[in-house]
Amino acid sequence: MHRLHSLSTLLLLLSAFLSTTPAQGNRGQINWSATDSSAANLHVYLVTFSPGDELTDWFGHTAIVVRDSVKKISKLYNFGLFSFSEGFIKNFIFGRLIFWKGRHDLASTLKYYKSERRSIYFHELNLEAHSKLQLARALEREVLPENRQYLYDHYRDNCATRLRDLIDRATHGQLREATQISDGRSYRDLTMQYTDSHPLMQWLLLFLMNDTIDQPLTHWQEMFLPDYLARYVEETRYTDSRGHTIPLVRKSWSEYDAGRPAPPAADDISRYPFWPLGLGLLWAALIILPALAARRSRPVLRLTGLLLFIGPFIMGMIGTILFFMAFFTDHTVTWHNENLLLLHPLTLLTSFLALGCFLKNRQAPCWTKLEMFWLVQSILALLLLVAKIFPMFDQQNYMALAFCLPFIWGNFIALKLINRS
Repeated sequence: MHRLHSLSTLLLLLSAFLSTTPAQGNRGQINWSATDSSAANLHVYLVTFSPGDELTDWFGHTAIVVRDSVKKISKLYNFGLFSFSEGFIKNFIFGRLIFWKGRHDLASTLKYYKSERRSIYFHELNLEAHSKLQLARALEREVLPENRQYLYDHYRDNCATRLRDLIDRATHGQLREATQISDGRSYRDLTMQYTDSHPLMQWLLLFLMNDTIDQPLTHWQEMFLPDYLARYVEETRYTDSRGHTIPLVRKSWSEYDAGRPAPPAADDISRYPFWPLGLGLLWAALIILPALAARRSRPVLRLTGLLLFIGPFIMGMIGTILFFMAFFTDHTVTWHNENLLLLHPLTLLTSFLALGCFLKNRQAPCWTKLEMFWLVQSILALLLLVAKIFPMFDQQNYMALAFCLPFIWGNFIALKLINRS
């Protein structure tokens, strides 16, 4: 079983993960064969659902619909299903998240997404009759009990990439061939695009992931996102069996407009936002200012100790989660993460030392130990900053550095001021 690079499992660790589709089972096999459904009567649609409110809905969803216009059969094939049963919690914690594929009634699925206020777009695939029939049969094989489960990977093997591959086969590889170009965007850039309206969660997700998401992508790889799958399928032209070059999409329309604003364009997103630096400097000011007065006021000294507990406790929890995911799970997206030099389990442990300084009002030994830790941490952070000039330190973690450097150095300076008093 291959290792998981999944962003979705990070999302699951950070929120209550609710299903993005109604839980329905397959109700009998559909043959989609010449004796059951004529190829000439089949219509195949790529369906795109816009991002929703829940954390795991931010990236949107997609499915394929097969419709027999004579028999009035319309079935939706969804490759984004999962269950909390069968060891789900253990699997997602350790990076072995199992998803499966299913076939649903179209009308009830559309009703569900409308109730969630998620826009729905249809794109009718302009395939030859025999290709539509082959695609319909392939979809039906995918939802068979022996085929339906797969190891989910948010970036490389998800509900969109699986459908992309099936459409590519229906065009004899021409979709992949047409999308082997790059605009320089990376998985990190696209993640920033779809988390732009949630900056704190954006910072956390990007902090947890390493440099494997920083390489330029082709359009083919960008189609892990439903919106990009729809865009590039719509833009593609391919050569049919008669030698004619035709568009892959016959027509597109909006089935339901929820009135939600679309995610901002990826090229309009700043790769180096200033707000993490502002937040880090704000923390530094909040911790240093009371430290300046600590020598004259015992309550202010205790307040500084409380702050030195709260901030490092929160950031230490994040560092501990990263440490666990980097060394004890199959989340390769978190392995070899430079950010472990900034936050780690020792950051969490030192917060309890600061809590002792606050509760017991201990003097020099307590504060001196804290100062030594933050001195070492300040040196590590400085070394990481200097190391960014070397090619091997190519992780695009400037958002993490922008916050963590003033956070770390602010704590050290505050303790230096306390121990001088």
